[in-house]
Amino acid sequence: MRLGETTEVLSNVTLRFSAIIERKLFRNLLLLSLTTSLYMVFGALVFQTLESRPGEVHTARKLTKSLERDLMQKYNATIQEINRILDRIRTIAYHENEAVKTDWTFYSSLYFVGSVITTIGEFKLKAVR
Repeated sequence: MRLGETTEVLSNVTLRFSAIIERKLFRNLLLLSLTTSLYMVFGALVFQTLESRPGEVHTARKLTKSLERDLMQKYNATIQEINRILDRIRTIAYHENEAVKTDWTFYSSLYFVGSVITTIGEFKLKAVR
């Protein structure tokens, strides 16, 4: 085997080896990206479920019906008068509640999980001399 042939064979082996390494790196990067994405989606769904308040709507409706009944009995008011008063109370409560409202949608939960993943970790700051 001559020197040119040896160089060509080594070059082919090197190209094949680098192609194998590139495929493995690409596969690993793709697998890592997919795993991280699935982890974030699952975390967002769990967080949204934990932070949502489905029982509060049901409780509010029960309390409203109880208040309507009590007001009708105590003050002998009609349902229209009671509903007018309750609408005014709801409007006031809505405006007060808007200032402290926390609405955890899927996208806000996903953003939260993404910020947690990207900010938690070891941070080393080296002194500049």
